Amino acid sequence: MNNKTRHRRYALPLLAGTAALLLSACASINAGQNQAQQLQPNHYGLQSQASVPTPAQGAWWRILQRKELDQLIETALAQHPSLTLAQARIRLAGADSALIGASDGPQLDLQGAHQRLRNSEYGLLPPPLAGNWFSLNQLSLNLGWRLDFWGKTRAQLAASHSLQLAAQLEAEDSRNWLASAVTAHYLEYTAARHSLQLMRQDQDLLATQLKQAQGLVSSGIASGDAGDAVRREQAHLDSRIATATARIARARHALSALTTLPEAELDKLAIQPLPVWQLDTRTLSTQALARRPDVMAQVARVKAAAFGVDAAKAEFYPDVTLGAMAGLQAQNLGDLFSAGALASALTPGFTLPLFHAGALNAALDARSARHDAAIASYNQTLLSAIQEAADGVSQTQASQQAYAASRAQLATLARIAKRSQIRLASGLIAPAQSINDARRTLAGAQENNEAHVRQLQAQTALLRALAGSRLPEKN
Repeated sequence: MNNKTRHRRYALPLLAGTAALLLSACASINAGQNQAQQLQPNHYGLQSQASVPTPAQGAWWRILQRKELDQLIETALAQHPSLTLAQARIRLAGADSALIGASDGPQLDLQGAHQRLRNSEYGLLPPPLAGNWFSLNQLSLNLGWRLDFWGKTRAQLAASHSLQLAAQLEAEDSRNWLASAVTAHYLEYTAARHSLQLMRQDQDLLATQLKQAQGLVSSGIASGDAGDAVRREQAHLDSRIATATARIARARHALSALTTLPEAELDKLAIQPLPVWQLDTRTLSTQALARRPDVMAQVARVKAAAFGVDAAKAEFYPDVTLGAMAGLQAQNLGDLFSAGALASALTPGFTLPLFHAGALNAALDARSARHDAAIASYNQTLLSAIQEAADGVSQTQASQQAYAASRAQLATLARIAKRSQIRLASGLIAPAQSINDARRTLAGAQENNEAHVRQLQAQTALLRALAGSRLPEKN
């Protein structure tokens, strides 16, 4: 048997034995078990493949047919700091993924150096090297490659990709939140300004009523109590007007912060009644709540945490590297590019963790705890989404019923006020009664305005709760 055959005969068992020795010598894994259990959406009647209800898709606020609202939302989506921050997080996550991916590939560097050194006269080197100056010139290509045998880098890269997807989904959720917040505050601003307009009309009626009361008192037909009663009503109305003015200011402040527009621009919006929008809740379904951006983002974070656990487990296994160098070395610069200046090296190596005083297990426990925390956050987000949607449906239905009742009441009051005008013209009733009926109609209009804005805001909140992601789901 020749030497070559003999070497081949013993090489494979030697390599296998070495590999077994390396693996058996690894630090032992003593990680704690995961405590959290991930909730399953189908347990709550949700379906990951269900379609998002049509009213909750896309730019749903356009159904209100208010160009000024569309412009406010477009401005907010383009300039609000929260979305700028969300985009920065997406870029950061993408950069992290690129860095992790690059660490798993070969690294090639061109290195050049010139050294001028003097050896000690009392060192290890004998004369003539001792006590003399020397030069060393070097030009080389250096190759480094970390071999990912145990999947550590692959797990880290998968975790980074999941975090990047989570950042994209959270940015989408921020856009949905911002659009719904602008819509809700726009409705509040519109309702508050219309309410103040109705109060001003009531103020005019009270001024007319006070003049009538003063005329009756001066003619001796009525006592001074009649004028005092009207003044008491005026004082109460003045208080309500002050409250309404403060309400307008709060809504304007919120809109300014959301849209980044100066308040002077918002004052230019026309004062008008609320838009007409009746959402049919019978066409809506909560089955697609699992596709809400915030829920999907938490799913991605759970996956990232699970990959983090895998990466921490891979830390217990040998880290294998391959290095190589090829270049030129010479004391004299003129000899650097000669054939004799060629230098090369091949440096494979490994690092085997044997004892780290429990650091590796502590790191694995930390990753496991982060996984539990991610599952808990997902569970909380899912339950909150279910509750938010359920509350949205019930509040929308209740507000629609209240608005319908207020419309019916306002219609009745308007008919009474119209008949009062006819009777006043015929001399059948006193002017004071006609004014009172007109004021009751204005009060009914106020109630109707408030019921209307509550209905619109409830519908806005419901569509926000049902809005699904437009990003493709990734496994």
